[in-house]
Amino acid sequence: MFCRNCGANNADNAAFCVSCGTPMANEQPVAQEPVQPVYQEPAQPVYQQPVQQPVYQQPVYQQPVYQQPVYQQPVYQAPVQPVYNDSLPGKALGIIGMILGILSFFFIFATLMDLPILLSPLCAITGLVLSAIAKSKANHVGKTNGMGIVGMIFSIIVLAIWVLAVFIVIVGGASLFRYYF
Repeated sequence: MFCRNCGANNADNAAFCVSCGTPMANEQPVAQEPVQPVYQEPAQPVYQQPVQQPVYQQPVYQQPVYQQPVYQQPVYQAPVQPVYNDSLPGKALGIIGMILGILSFFFIFATLMDLPILLSPLCAITGLVLSAIAKSKANHVGKTNGMGIVGMIFSIIVLAIWVLAVFIVIVGGASLFRYYF
């Protein structure tokens, strides 16, 4: 059953309206002829106090405090230049000994180039002596002289070839020796 005052739907056996509290008439509706509606001016709206709804409060979250990142200017240092100590004692002697050792190796073929035949052993002996002096000077300061070592190796190889050649000539006979000298 509907309330005549507010139009709210109520139970059929209700004595009062659950919405507005108006007494409900428990009469049976009688079939009536349809009545022509009469125009009425709209009634003034009735304002009711709004019902206080529970207010949902959002939990308060602690916002992180933004801090500007601390940026430190990098400290630049001048690059350290390595100190090269080219003052190797006997370096020049090592270079000369290496050159003489390599030249003495090529002078083995002196007869083919029409050079004096003793040029090769003389260069080898001189290169060996200079390379040995350069190596000993470098050893006194705790370094090595690679060029002096190479000169010594070539000079020793050439001298060994000459010793072998002289031995072959002596054993082989004097005829070969006369041909070369």
